[in-house]
Amino acid sequence: MDYKLKIFLIIVCLLFIVYLYRKVATKKMEFKSAFSFFFVILLLMFLCIFDGILIPIKNLLGFEVVSNMIFFIGFVCIGLILLSFGIKISIQEQKITKLTQEIAILKKDKKDEKDN
Repeated sequence: MDYKLKIFLIIVCLLFIVYLYRKVATKKMEFKSAFSFFFVILLLMFLCIFDGILIPIKNLLGFEVVSNMIFFIGFVCIGLILLSFGIKISIQEQKITKLTQEIAILKKDKKDEKDN
């Protein structure tokens, strides 16, 4: 991989790490949510720096250049993270619906008690 591309990718990864750190530090994002992004970014930085270890895998999988494989790995990892977030959101929506229903039942019971 061209050294200019390596430097560019490492700078982008570092900027993204700083951005995530600031979001966690200002409590706009929980660390457990940001951890998976930190892991993917560090993995991509490692693969950018030591791209020689990917050459046999690149040849085996049929990628033309190592950088394409690194981008593919990044896209797959981000896709998996998005899938896990989607699952968490679905679970939270179910919990919110259940809590809303329970609150409505409690309010109705309280209103019925006042009426009696």
